[in-house]
Amino acid sequence: MILTTIYSMRSLFVSMAFLFMGNAILVSSAAVLLNKMGASDLQIGIVVTGYYLGGMISTITSHKVVSHVGHIRSFAIFSSLLAFCGLMHIIFTNIWLWVVFRFILGYSYYSLLMIIESWLNTRAKNAIRSRILSVYEGVFYLAYGVGVLILGFGFDYVKTFAISLAFLTFCVIPISLIRVKEPSLPKKMKINFPNVFSTSYLAFFTAIVAGMLVNAYNSMSGVYMLKLGFSEKEFSYFLTLALFGGFVGQSFIGVFSDKFGRKIAIVSTSLIAFITSLIMIYTKNLFMLYILSFFIGMSVFCFYALALARANDQADKSQIVEVARTILFAYSLGSVISPMVVGKLMEYFGASGFMIFFAVSVGALLVFAMFRPIIPAYKRKSFEKQPGTMVNIQDDKF
Repeated sequence: MILTTIYSMRSLFVSMAFLFMGNAILVSSAAVLLNKMGASDLQIGIVVTGYYLGGMISTITSHKVVSHVGHIRSFAIFSSLLAFCGLMHIIFTNIWLWVVFRFILGYSYYSLLMIIESWLNTRAKNAIRSRILSVYEGVFYLAYGVGVLILGFGFDYVKTFAISLAFLTFCVIPISLIRVKEPSLPKKMKINFPNVFSTSYLAFFTAIVAGMLVNAYNSMSGVYMLKLGFSEKEFSYFLTLALFGGFVGQSFIGVFSDKFGRKIAIVSTSLIAFITSLIMIYTKNLFMLYILSFFIGMSVFCFYALALARANDQADKSQIVEVARTILFAYSLGSVISPMVVGKLMEYFGASGFMIFFAVSVGALLVFAMFRPIIPAYKRKSFEKQPGTMVNIQDDKF
């Protein structure tokens, strides 16, 4: 059954692989290219913030486009917008125009994720949902990692964007050629933020920290590595190891948190990230940085899934969708905050400012989590993996 389902969705998996590769190049290259163009760390942070602000707005409004024209045509629209804005990066080098382009890129990319995950949600029956999620997670980490590794070839910014555009343009072809049944549009629901926030303070705070750190690492670690004197090739390995660490961490954190509780899992991963961040503040050795980057990924990249699991444990069945969307909003809010803060810290403290931000953030989460209650085992719901796409598979997505 699982193989039949995966085979029936092969066009969707191929499309998302090219989407993830193209987007990885766009997201991870921005800070490096802007640094070469002479932009300040704060300006780089502002440009990156535009991307995540677009993603946050997308989670609230993009369903209107999908409701109007359908999933397949929406996929084509947002893919075209991605390619168009990538092309505009080549034509214009004005930083403030890049903010606008990045906003549209973020809006389009996360709209595409919602469309993809809505398909997966429709086709993934409860009995095989976790295995479909595992395949989705594997495609994400593998494709995103390949995209990051391409940056290691050190292409100039024209070639970098051209390669990204090639992937983004191609991603719409498989899904357009093969007949795929579109999912139906679920009923829209309003979000009661105060109610969800009071349901699980720890989940809400963990989601904000996850958004701050995961996306700061994906988008600003290039500036960090360049400030330490390393090349783009070494940066690509550095970020790829973090992605690999995230994949490894996601592979066992579900079993660990099911057995010992989400609080213990959050405390454990926060402690690993805190110790690792402190060491990285004072470490300049490349081999050590590679190892430490793996541990950052293994811990920090699990925060979002743990936040969602913690919130679900404390929510009523009728609140599941409301909780998922609120945790998603908290994650995206953290994504918007972090790039400018990181940029400012690196202006003051140099490369160390990047890891100071990590140490302070996970330190605050660690202390906060230690004083929150443990949810009894009989109240814990099934844990689901969540790759770092910012969008989670839930019913009534739109």
